[in-house]
Parts: sequence; structure tokens; C-alpha cells
Amino acid sequence: MGAGLVPIEDHRDQWGLTLSFGTAFNIVTTPGSTQSYDPGFEPMAEVGATYAITDLGDELALRLRFVEVTHIGPQILFGYRGYFGDEAFKTFFQGDVFITTGPYWGLGVHGGLGAQYDFGRTWGLFAQLGAGFAFGRNLFTAFDGSLGGQVRF
Repeated sequence: MGAGLVPIEDHRDQWGLTLSFGTAFNIVTTPGSTQSYDPGFEPMAEVGATYAITDLGDELALRLRFVEVTHIGPQILFGYRGYFGDEAFKTFFQGDVFITTGPYWGLGVHGGLGAQYDFGRTWGLFAQLGAGFAFGRNLFTAFDGSLGGQVRF
């Protein structure tokens, strides 16, 4: 290896768990109705599982999100997180299929941008901002931000 080059932390085939906390701003509108659900910023918790498919750590992720559980059911996100960079500090994008559950059932997409700092091959911390849209009986719009951690095996 040449002088000054940083070795890549190879994450390929590593499973991981994520846990994050943040806030979400959800808007629900029903076509043909003047009523909508617009509570403002609400606390959010998210737990997930990941599987790295490239040496840079790009991964498939399945996450379960809980936001203001008295009015909104759990949300399911399944997608791809792609990293930019091969050092401890890297940025990423997240693209997901977004499923909202009762009472506002819907299917759509969610995207996010963020940064992660890995403290080695097995764990790191991240921050992410995202937005999503789901269509069903209602139009569900979500804007969110979170801070979290990831442990890899």
C-alpha cells in the first residue's frame, strides 16, 4: 500500500443492527376532504437490521419506525444505503420503499441523506435527514431527522 493511503474497512457480508432517535413531521391529507392530520414535530424511534453487500459497507436495510403511536401506526422502510468514501467519516444516501400502517395505510418511497463516523469495523454513529411520501386512501407525507448508532457483526 502506498504512503498516506488509508486501508478500507471491509464491511462486506456483515450483518448490523441500528437504533436511532429523532423527530418527524407527518402530514396526512384525504382527497376530497377538508380535514387533515398535521400534528407538528413528534418524537420518533427507529430500530433496524442491515446487511452489507459491498466492501465500502453499502447495505440493504429493513427498519421499523415508531412516531407518535397514539395516532400513527408503525412505519416500515426497506431499502438501500449507499456510502461515499472509504474512511472512518463518510456520507451516505438512503432510498427506501415506505409502508405506513393503520390508520393511514399507504405505500410509497422515502429518501435520506446523512453522515456516519465508524469507530472501527464493528460500530459507528450517524445523523440523517429524510423525506417520504406514501399513497393509499390518504396522502401521507413525512419529513424526519435522527441521530443513531449501528453495530455490525
